[in-house]
Amino acid sequence: MINGVDSSCGSAAEVSLQGLVVLLLATLLPLIMTACGPFGGPPNTPANQRYGYEGADKVLAWDTSAGADSYIVYSSFFLAECKLLNGRPFMCEELASGIEQPTLILTDQGSNRYYWVVACNSSGCSEIDSDNPAQPPPPFPDDVRAVQDGPAVRISWNSVPEAAHYKIYTECPGVSDCIVEVDGNVVGTAYTHTPAPIPPEPYDVKVVDRSADSLTVQWHAIEGNRYSRYLTYMVTACKNALCSENDGHRNAAIVDFSFQLQVLHYQVNRRTQESEYEPVDSSPTRPPYIDEGLNPSTTYYYSVQACNDNGCSRVSDEAGGLTEADGPVEAPPKTAGVKGKKIRVPLHHDFARVTWDTVAGATYYEVYQGSASAPDSFRIDAEISAPQASYEDHAPNTSYGTFRPTSYKIRACNKAGCSPLSESVTVR
Repeated sequence: MINGVDSSCGSAAEVSLQGLVVLLLATLLPLIMTACGPFGGPPNTPANQRYGYEGADKVLAWDTSAGADSYIVYSSFFLAECKLLNGRPFMCEELASGIEQPTLILTDQGSNRYYWVVACNSSGCSEIDSDNPAQPPPPFPDDVRAVQDGPAVRISWNSVPEAAHYKIYTECPGVSDCIVEVDGNVVGTAYTHTPAPIPPEPYDVKVVDRSADSLTVQWHAIEGNRYSRYLTYMVTACKNALCSENDGHRNAAIVDFSFQLQVLHYQVNRRTQESEYEPVDSSPTRPPYIDEGLNPSTTYYYSVQACNDNGCSRVSDEAGGLTEADGPVEAPPKTAGVKGKKIRVPLHHDFARVTWDTVAGATYYEVYQGSASAPDSFRIDAEISAPQASYEDHAPNTSYGTFRPTSYKIRACNKAGCSPLSESVTVR
């Protein structure tokens, strides 16, 4: 009691107020330090700066810095004392600024560069740690090998001491210039992969018959045979979620993989001169395919894919066909402008190419092969559907593998019949 007044309540209030201030400071100080960096200054230089590959992308990454609002990346082609001199980068260049996330996709793939990252907020930016640029990824594995082991492929490679794990890639089934990841977390230096082979693309696709509202498409049936295919495998070494460069020239292995082909169905695709390809039927299990409900006097183009449970093949070469006219027609006139040329084939016998002028009213052409010195020797060799006006003869007259002069005649045809044979052209 002071001057007759009990001071215990006042003391308790003062103590409570002091405790509240301490509590507020304990709560706010970490927030202030997080927002403004240590003691309200710039944030610390980001730790764990590194670069490497995520698939096809070259990526620079780092740990977030407390209090950082954004990041700046500096780069140099050589290890130098990268620093700011009068506010400008010296012995390096500013590569990107205003980066809000702790990653940056780099566009200088294949270049040998060094990188430094600084963290920034309203108080400024951290120092450039010029002695410690971003760490590179592990080197790619050496001596990648692949051998067939029954229905599987055994892949192995030399160990990379810096690697925490490895990634295995192979080519995308049925797609050119594409790779797909087989396994992204392989520990050890060997891996077994069971391929899921898809069929090769059908070949010798052509239109073999026609009417005013239909075309018949033929191709070479490929199911039931044993095939082999070159498979390519690539291995990358990874650490801290980033990997070595996937350079197929240096870290790839190729194996000749043999398998029994299974084709469940074919996918027929069609386009017109005005439209893009669209799938029209996926039910054919064997050729031919009759495409009905077409317009008369119209050109259609076809491609075919072979499919099984693993997917579909690449698209075949294109084949075109012209439907017949609706109603009576006359036989087309004699084919003109017939030309021939020998095509030289290294390490194999040569073949002949014959071309001719397009004939109005013709929906297909008949090609005859024979000898100019023996008129009765000409026999039909091929039927070519319009609008195509050329033919490659891969089996001309040969003797002991040597090309011998071969003659050709052409006639134009439609549903009314065929024209007289053209004059002969001899390919020598």
